[in-house]
Amino acid sequence: MSRSCFERQPLFVSEGLSHYRIPSIAVTKNGTVVAVCNDRRSSVHDRVQEQWVVVRRSLDGVHWEPQRVLASKTDWVCHLQNITYDAEIDRLIVIYDEHIYLHDGTVKPGSVTHCAMISDDAGASWTRQTVQFLPNSRGLVASAHGSGAGIQLVNDAHRGRLITCARVSTVHDAMSEQWENLRTKHWNCSLYSDDHGMTWQTGGEAQPGTGEGVLCELSDGSIYLNSRAYFNDGMRRTAISHDGGETFGEFRTEPQLPEIDFGVNAALVCLPGCGTDRGDLCVYTSLDDLKVRRNLTAWISYDATKTWTTKKMIDSRFSAYSSLAYDARKKLFYLLYEYGQKDPYDMGLCVAAFNLEWLLE
Repeated sequence: MSRSCFERQPLFVSEGLSHYRIPSIAVTKNGTVVAVCNDRRSSVHDRVQEQWVVVRRSLDGVHWEPQRVLASKTDWVCHLQNITYDAEIDRLIVIYDEHIYLHDGTVKPGSVTHCAMISDDAGASWTRQTVQFLPNSRGLVASAHGSGAGIQLVNDAHRGRLITCARVSTVHDAMSEQWENLRTKHWNCSLYSDDHGMTWQTGGEAQPGTGEGVLCELSDGSIYLNSRAYFNDGMRRTAISHDGGETFGEFRTEPQLPEIDFGVNAALVCLPGCGTDRGDLCVYTSLDDLKVRRNLTAWISYDATKTWTTKKMIDSRFSAYSSLAYDARKKLFYLLYEYGQKDPYDMGLCVAAFNLEWLLE
């Protein structure tokens, strides 16, 4: 049995004009770890008028190269969506939007461009490309901002498809954040690409009242979607797709995984064949507190998300969003998350590396 291990270090340190949020992390098949986030210039608030996309890379998961700016424009928002690793062609894809926030917090009409930073050398160099986001059957175009990192499907029917959780809404800007609208006019959904990240199709919708989420592919080929919910009832929402994310059904509440009031982003990884009777073992991270953003915790399911029977505290300080990746060669998890001493964001983002043995201690 392997020895238990856990290591943690600051990665994006908030200071001066830099306020880091929206973590997203990926591991390549050769073990390079790539972490991205938004650098919100001058304020941590969502609608600050200048935001950059920044990246750090580690070749061994321990020593990290200096921070680099992937995308920035003066007085523009480079709105990070997330990172996805395409193992078929060894490509990293960071999708984001470029747009202008007006002084009232609304998006300037006509200013939105969907973009991707592409790396074919494990994050050593990056190239900007514009990409297409296609609408669903209702004419709605998704945004993956705040959702978990994307994955690549491996089962036969949709092998190679890149897919991430995203959201759609029938209201926009300030109206979209009104409480009743969050509950009735927001839906989590999928966003998927069959051409290695150049075109992204807005896919199936989950139940209303969801926004931001995580997904994983199970060994039977289904996709499990776990959603942030806006109902203040202490429960996440879940859905299942049997067609590669094109539609979702089997809508449920999940009382085993607590959801803080107003909700929060989470993270999720599935390890096929590592659970009970060689089933799927899934690791989920979020906050174990219903009122305060703190107590970042991991929950483990040994039966492909049916039950969550084991949990372990990772950080008892203030914390918020998290992103989780797994290196199968080293059998290590990498968790990038927001944390602080006075609030969930004031210290920036740190990264923790740990193995399953540590989670099960």
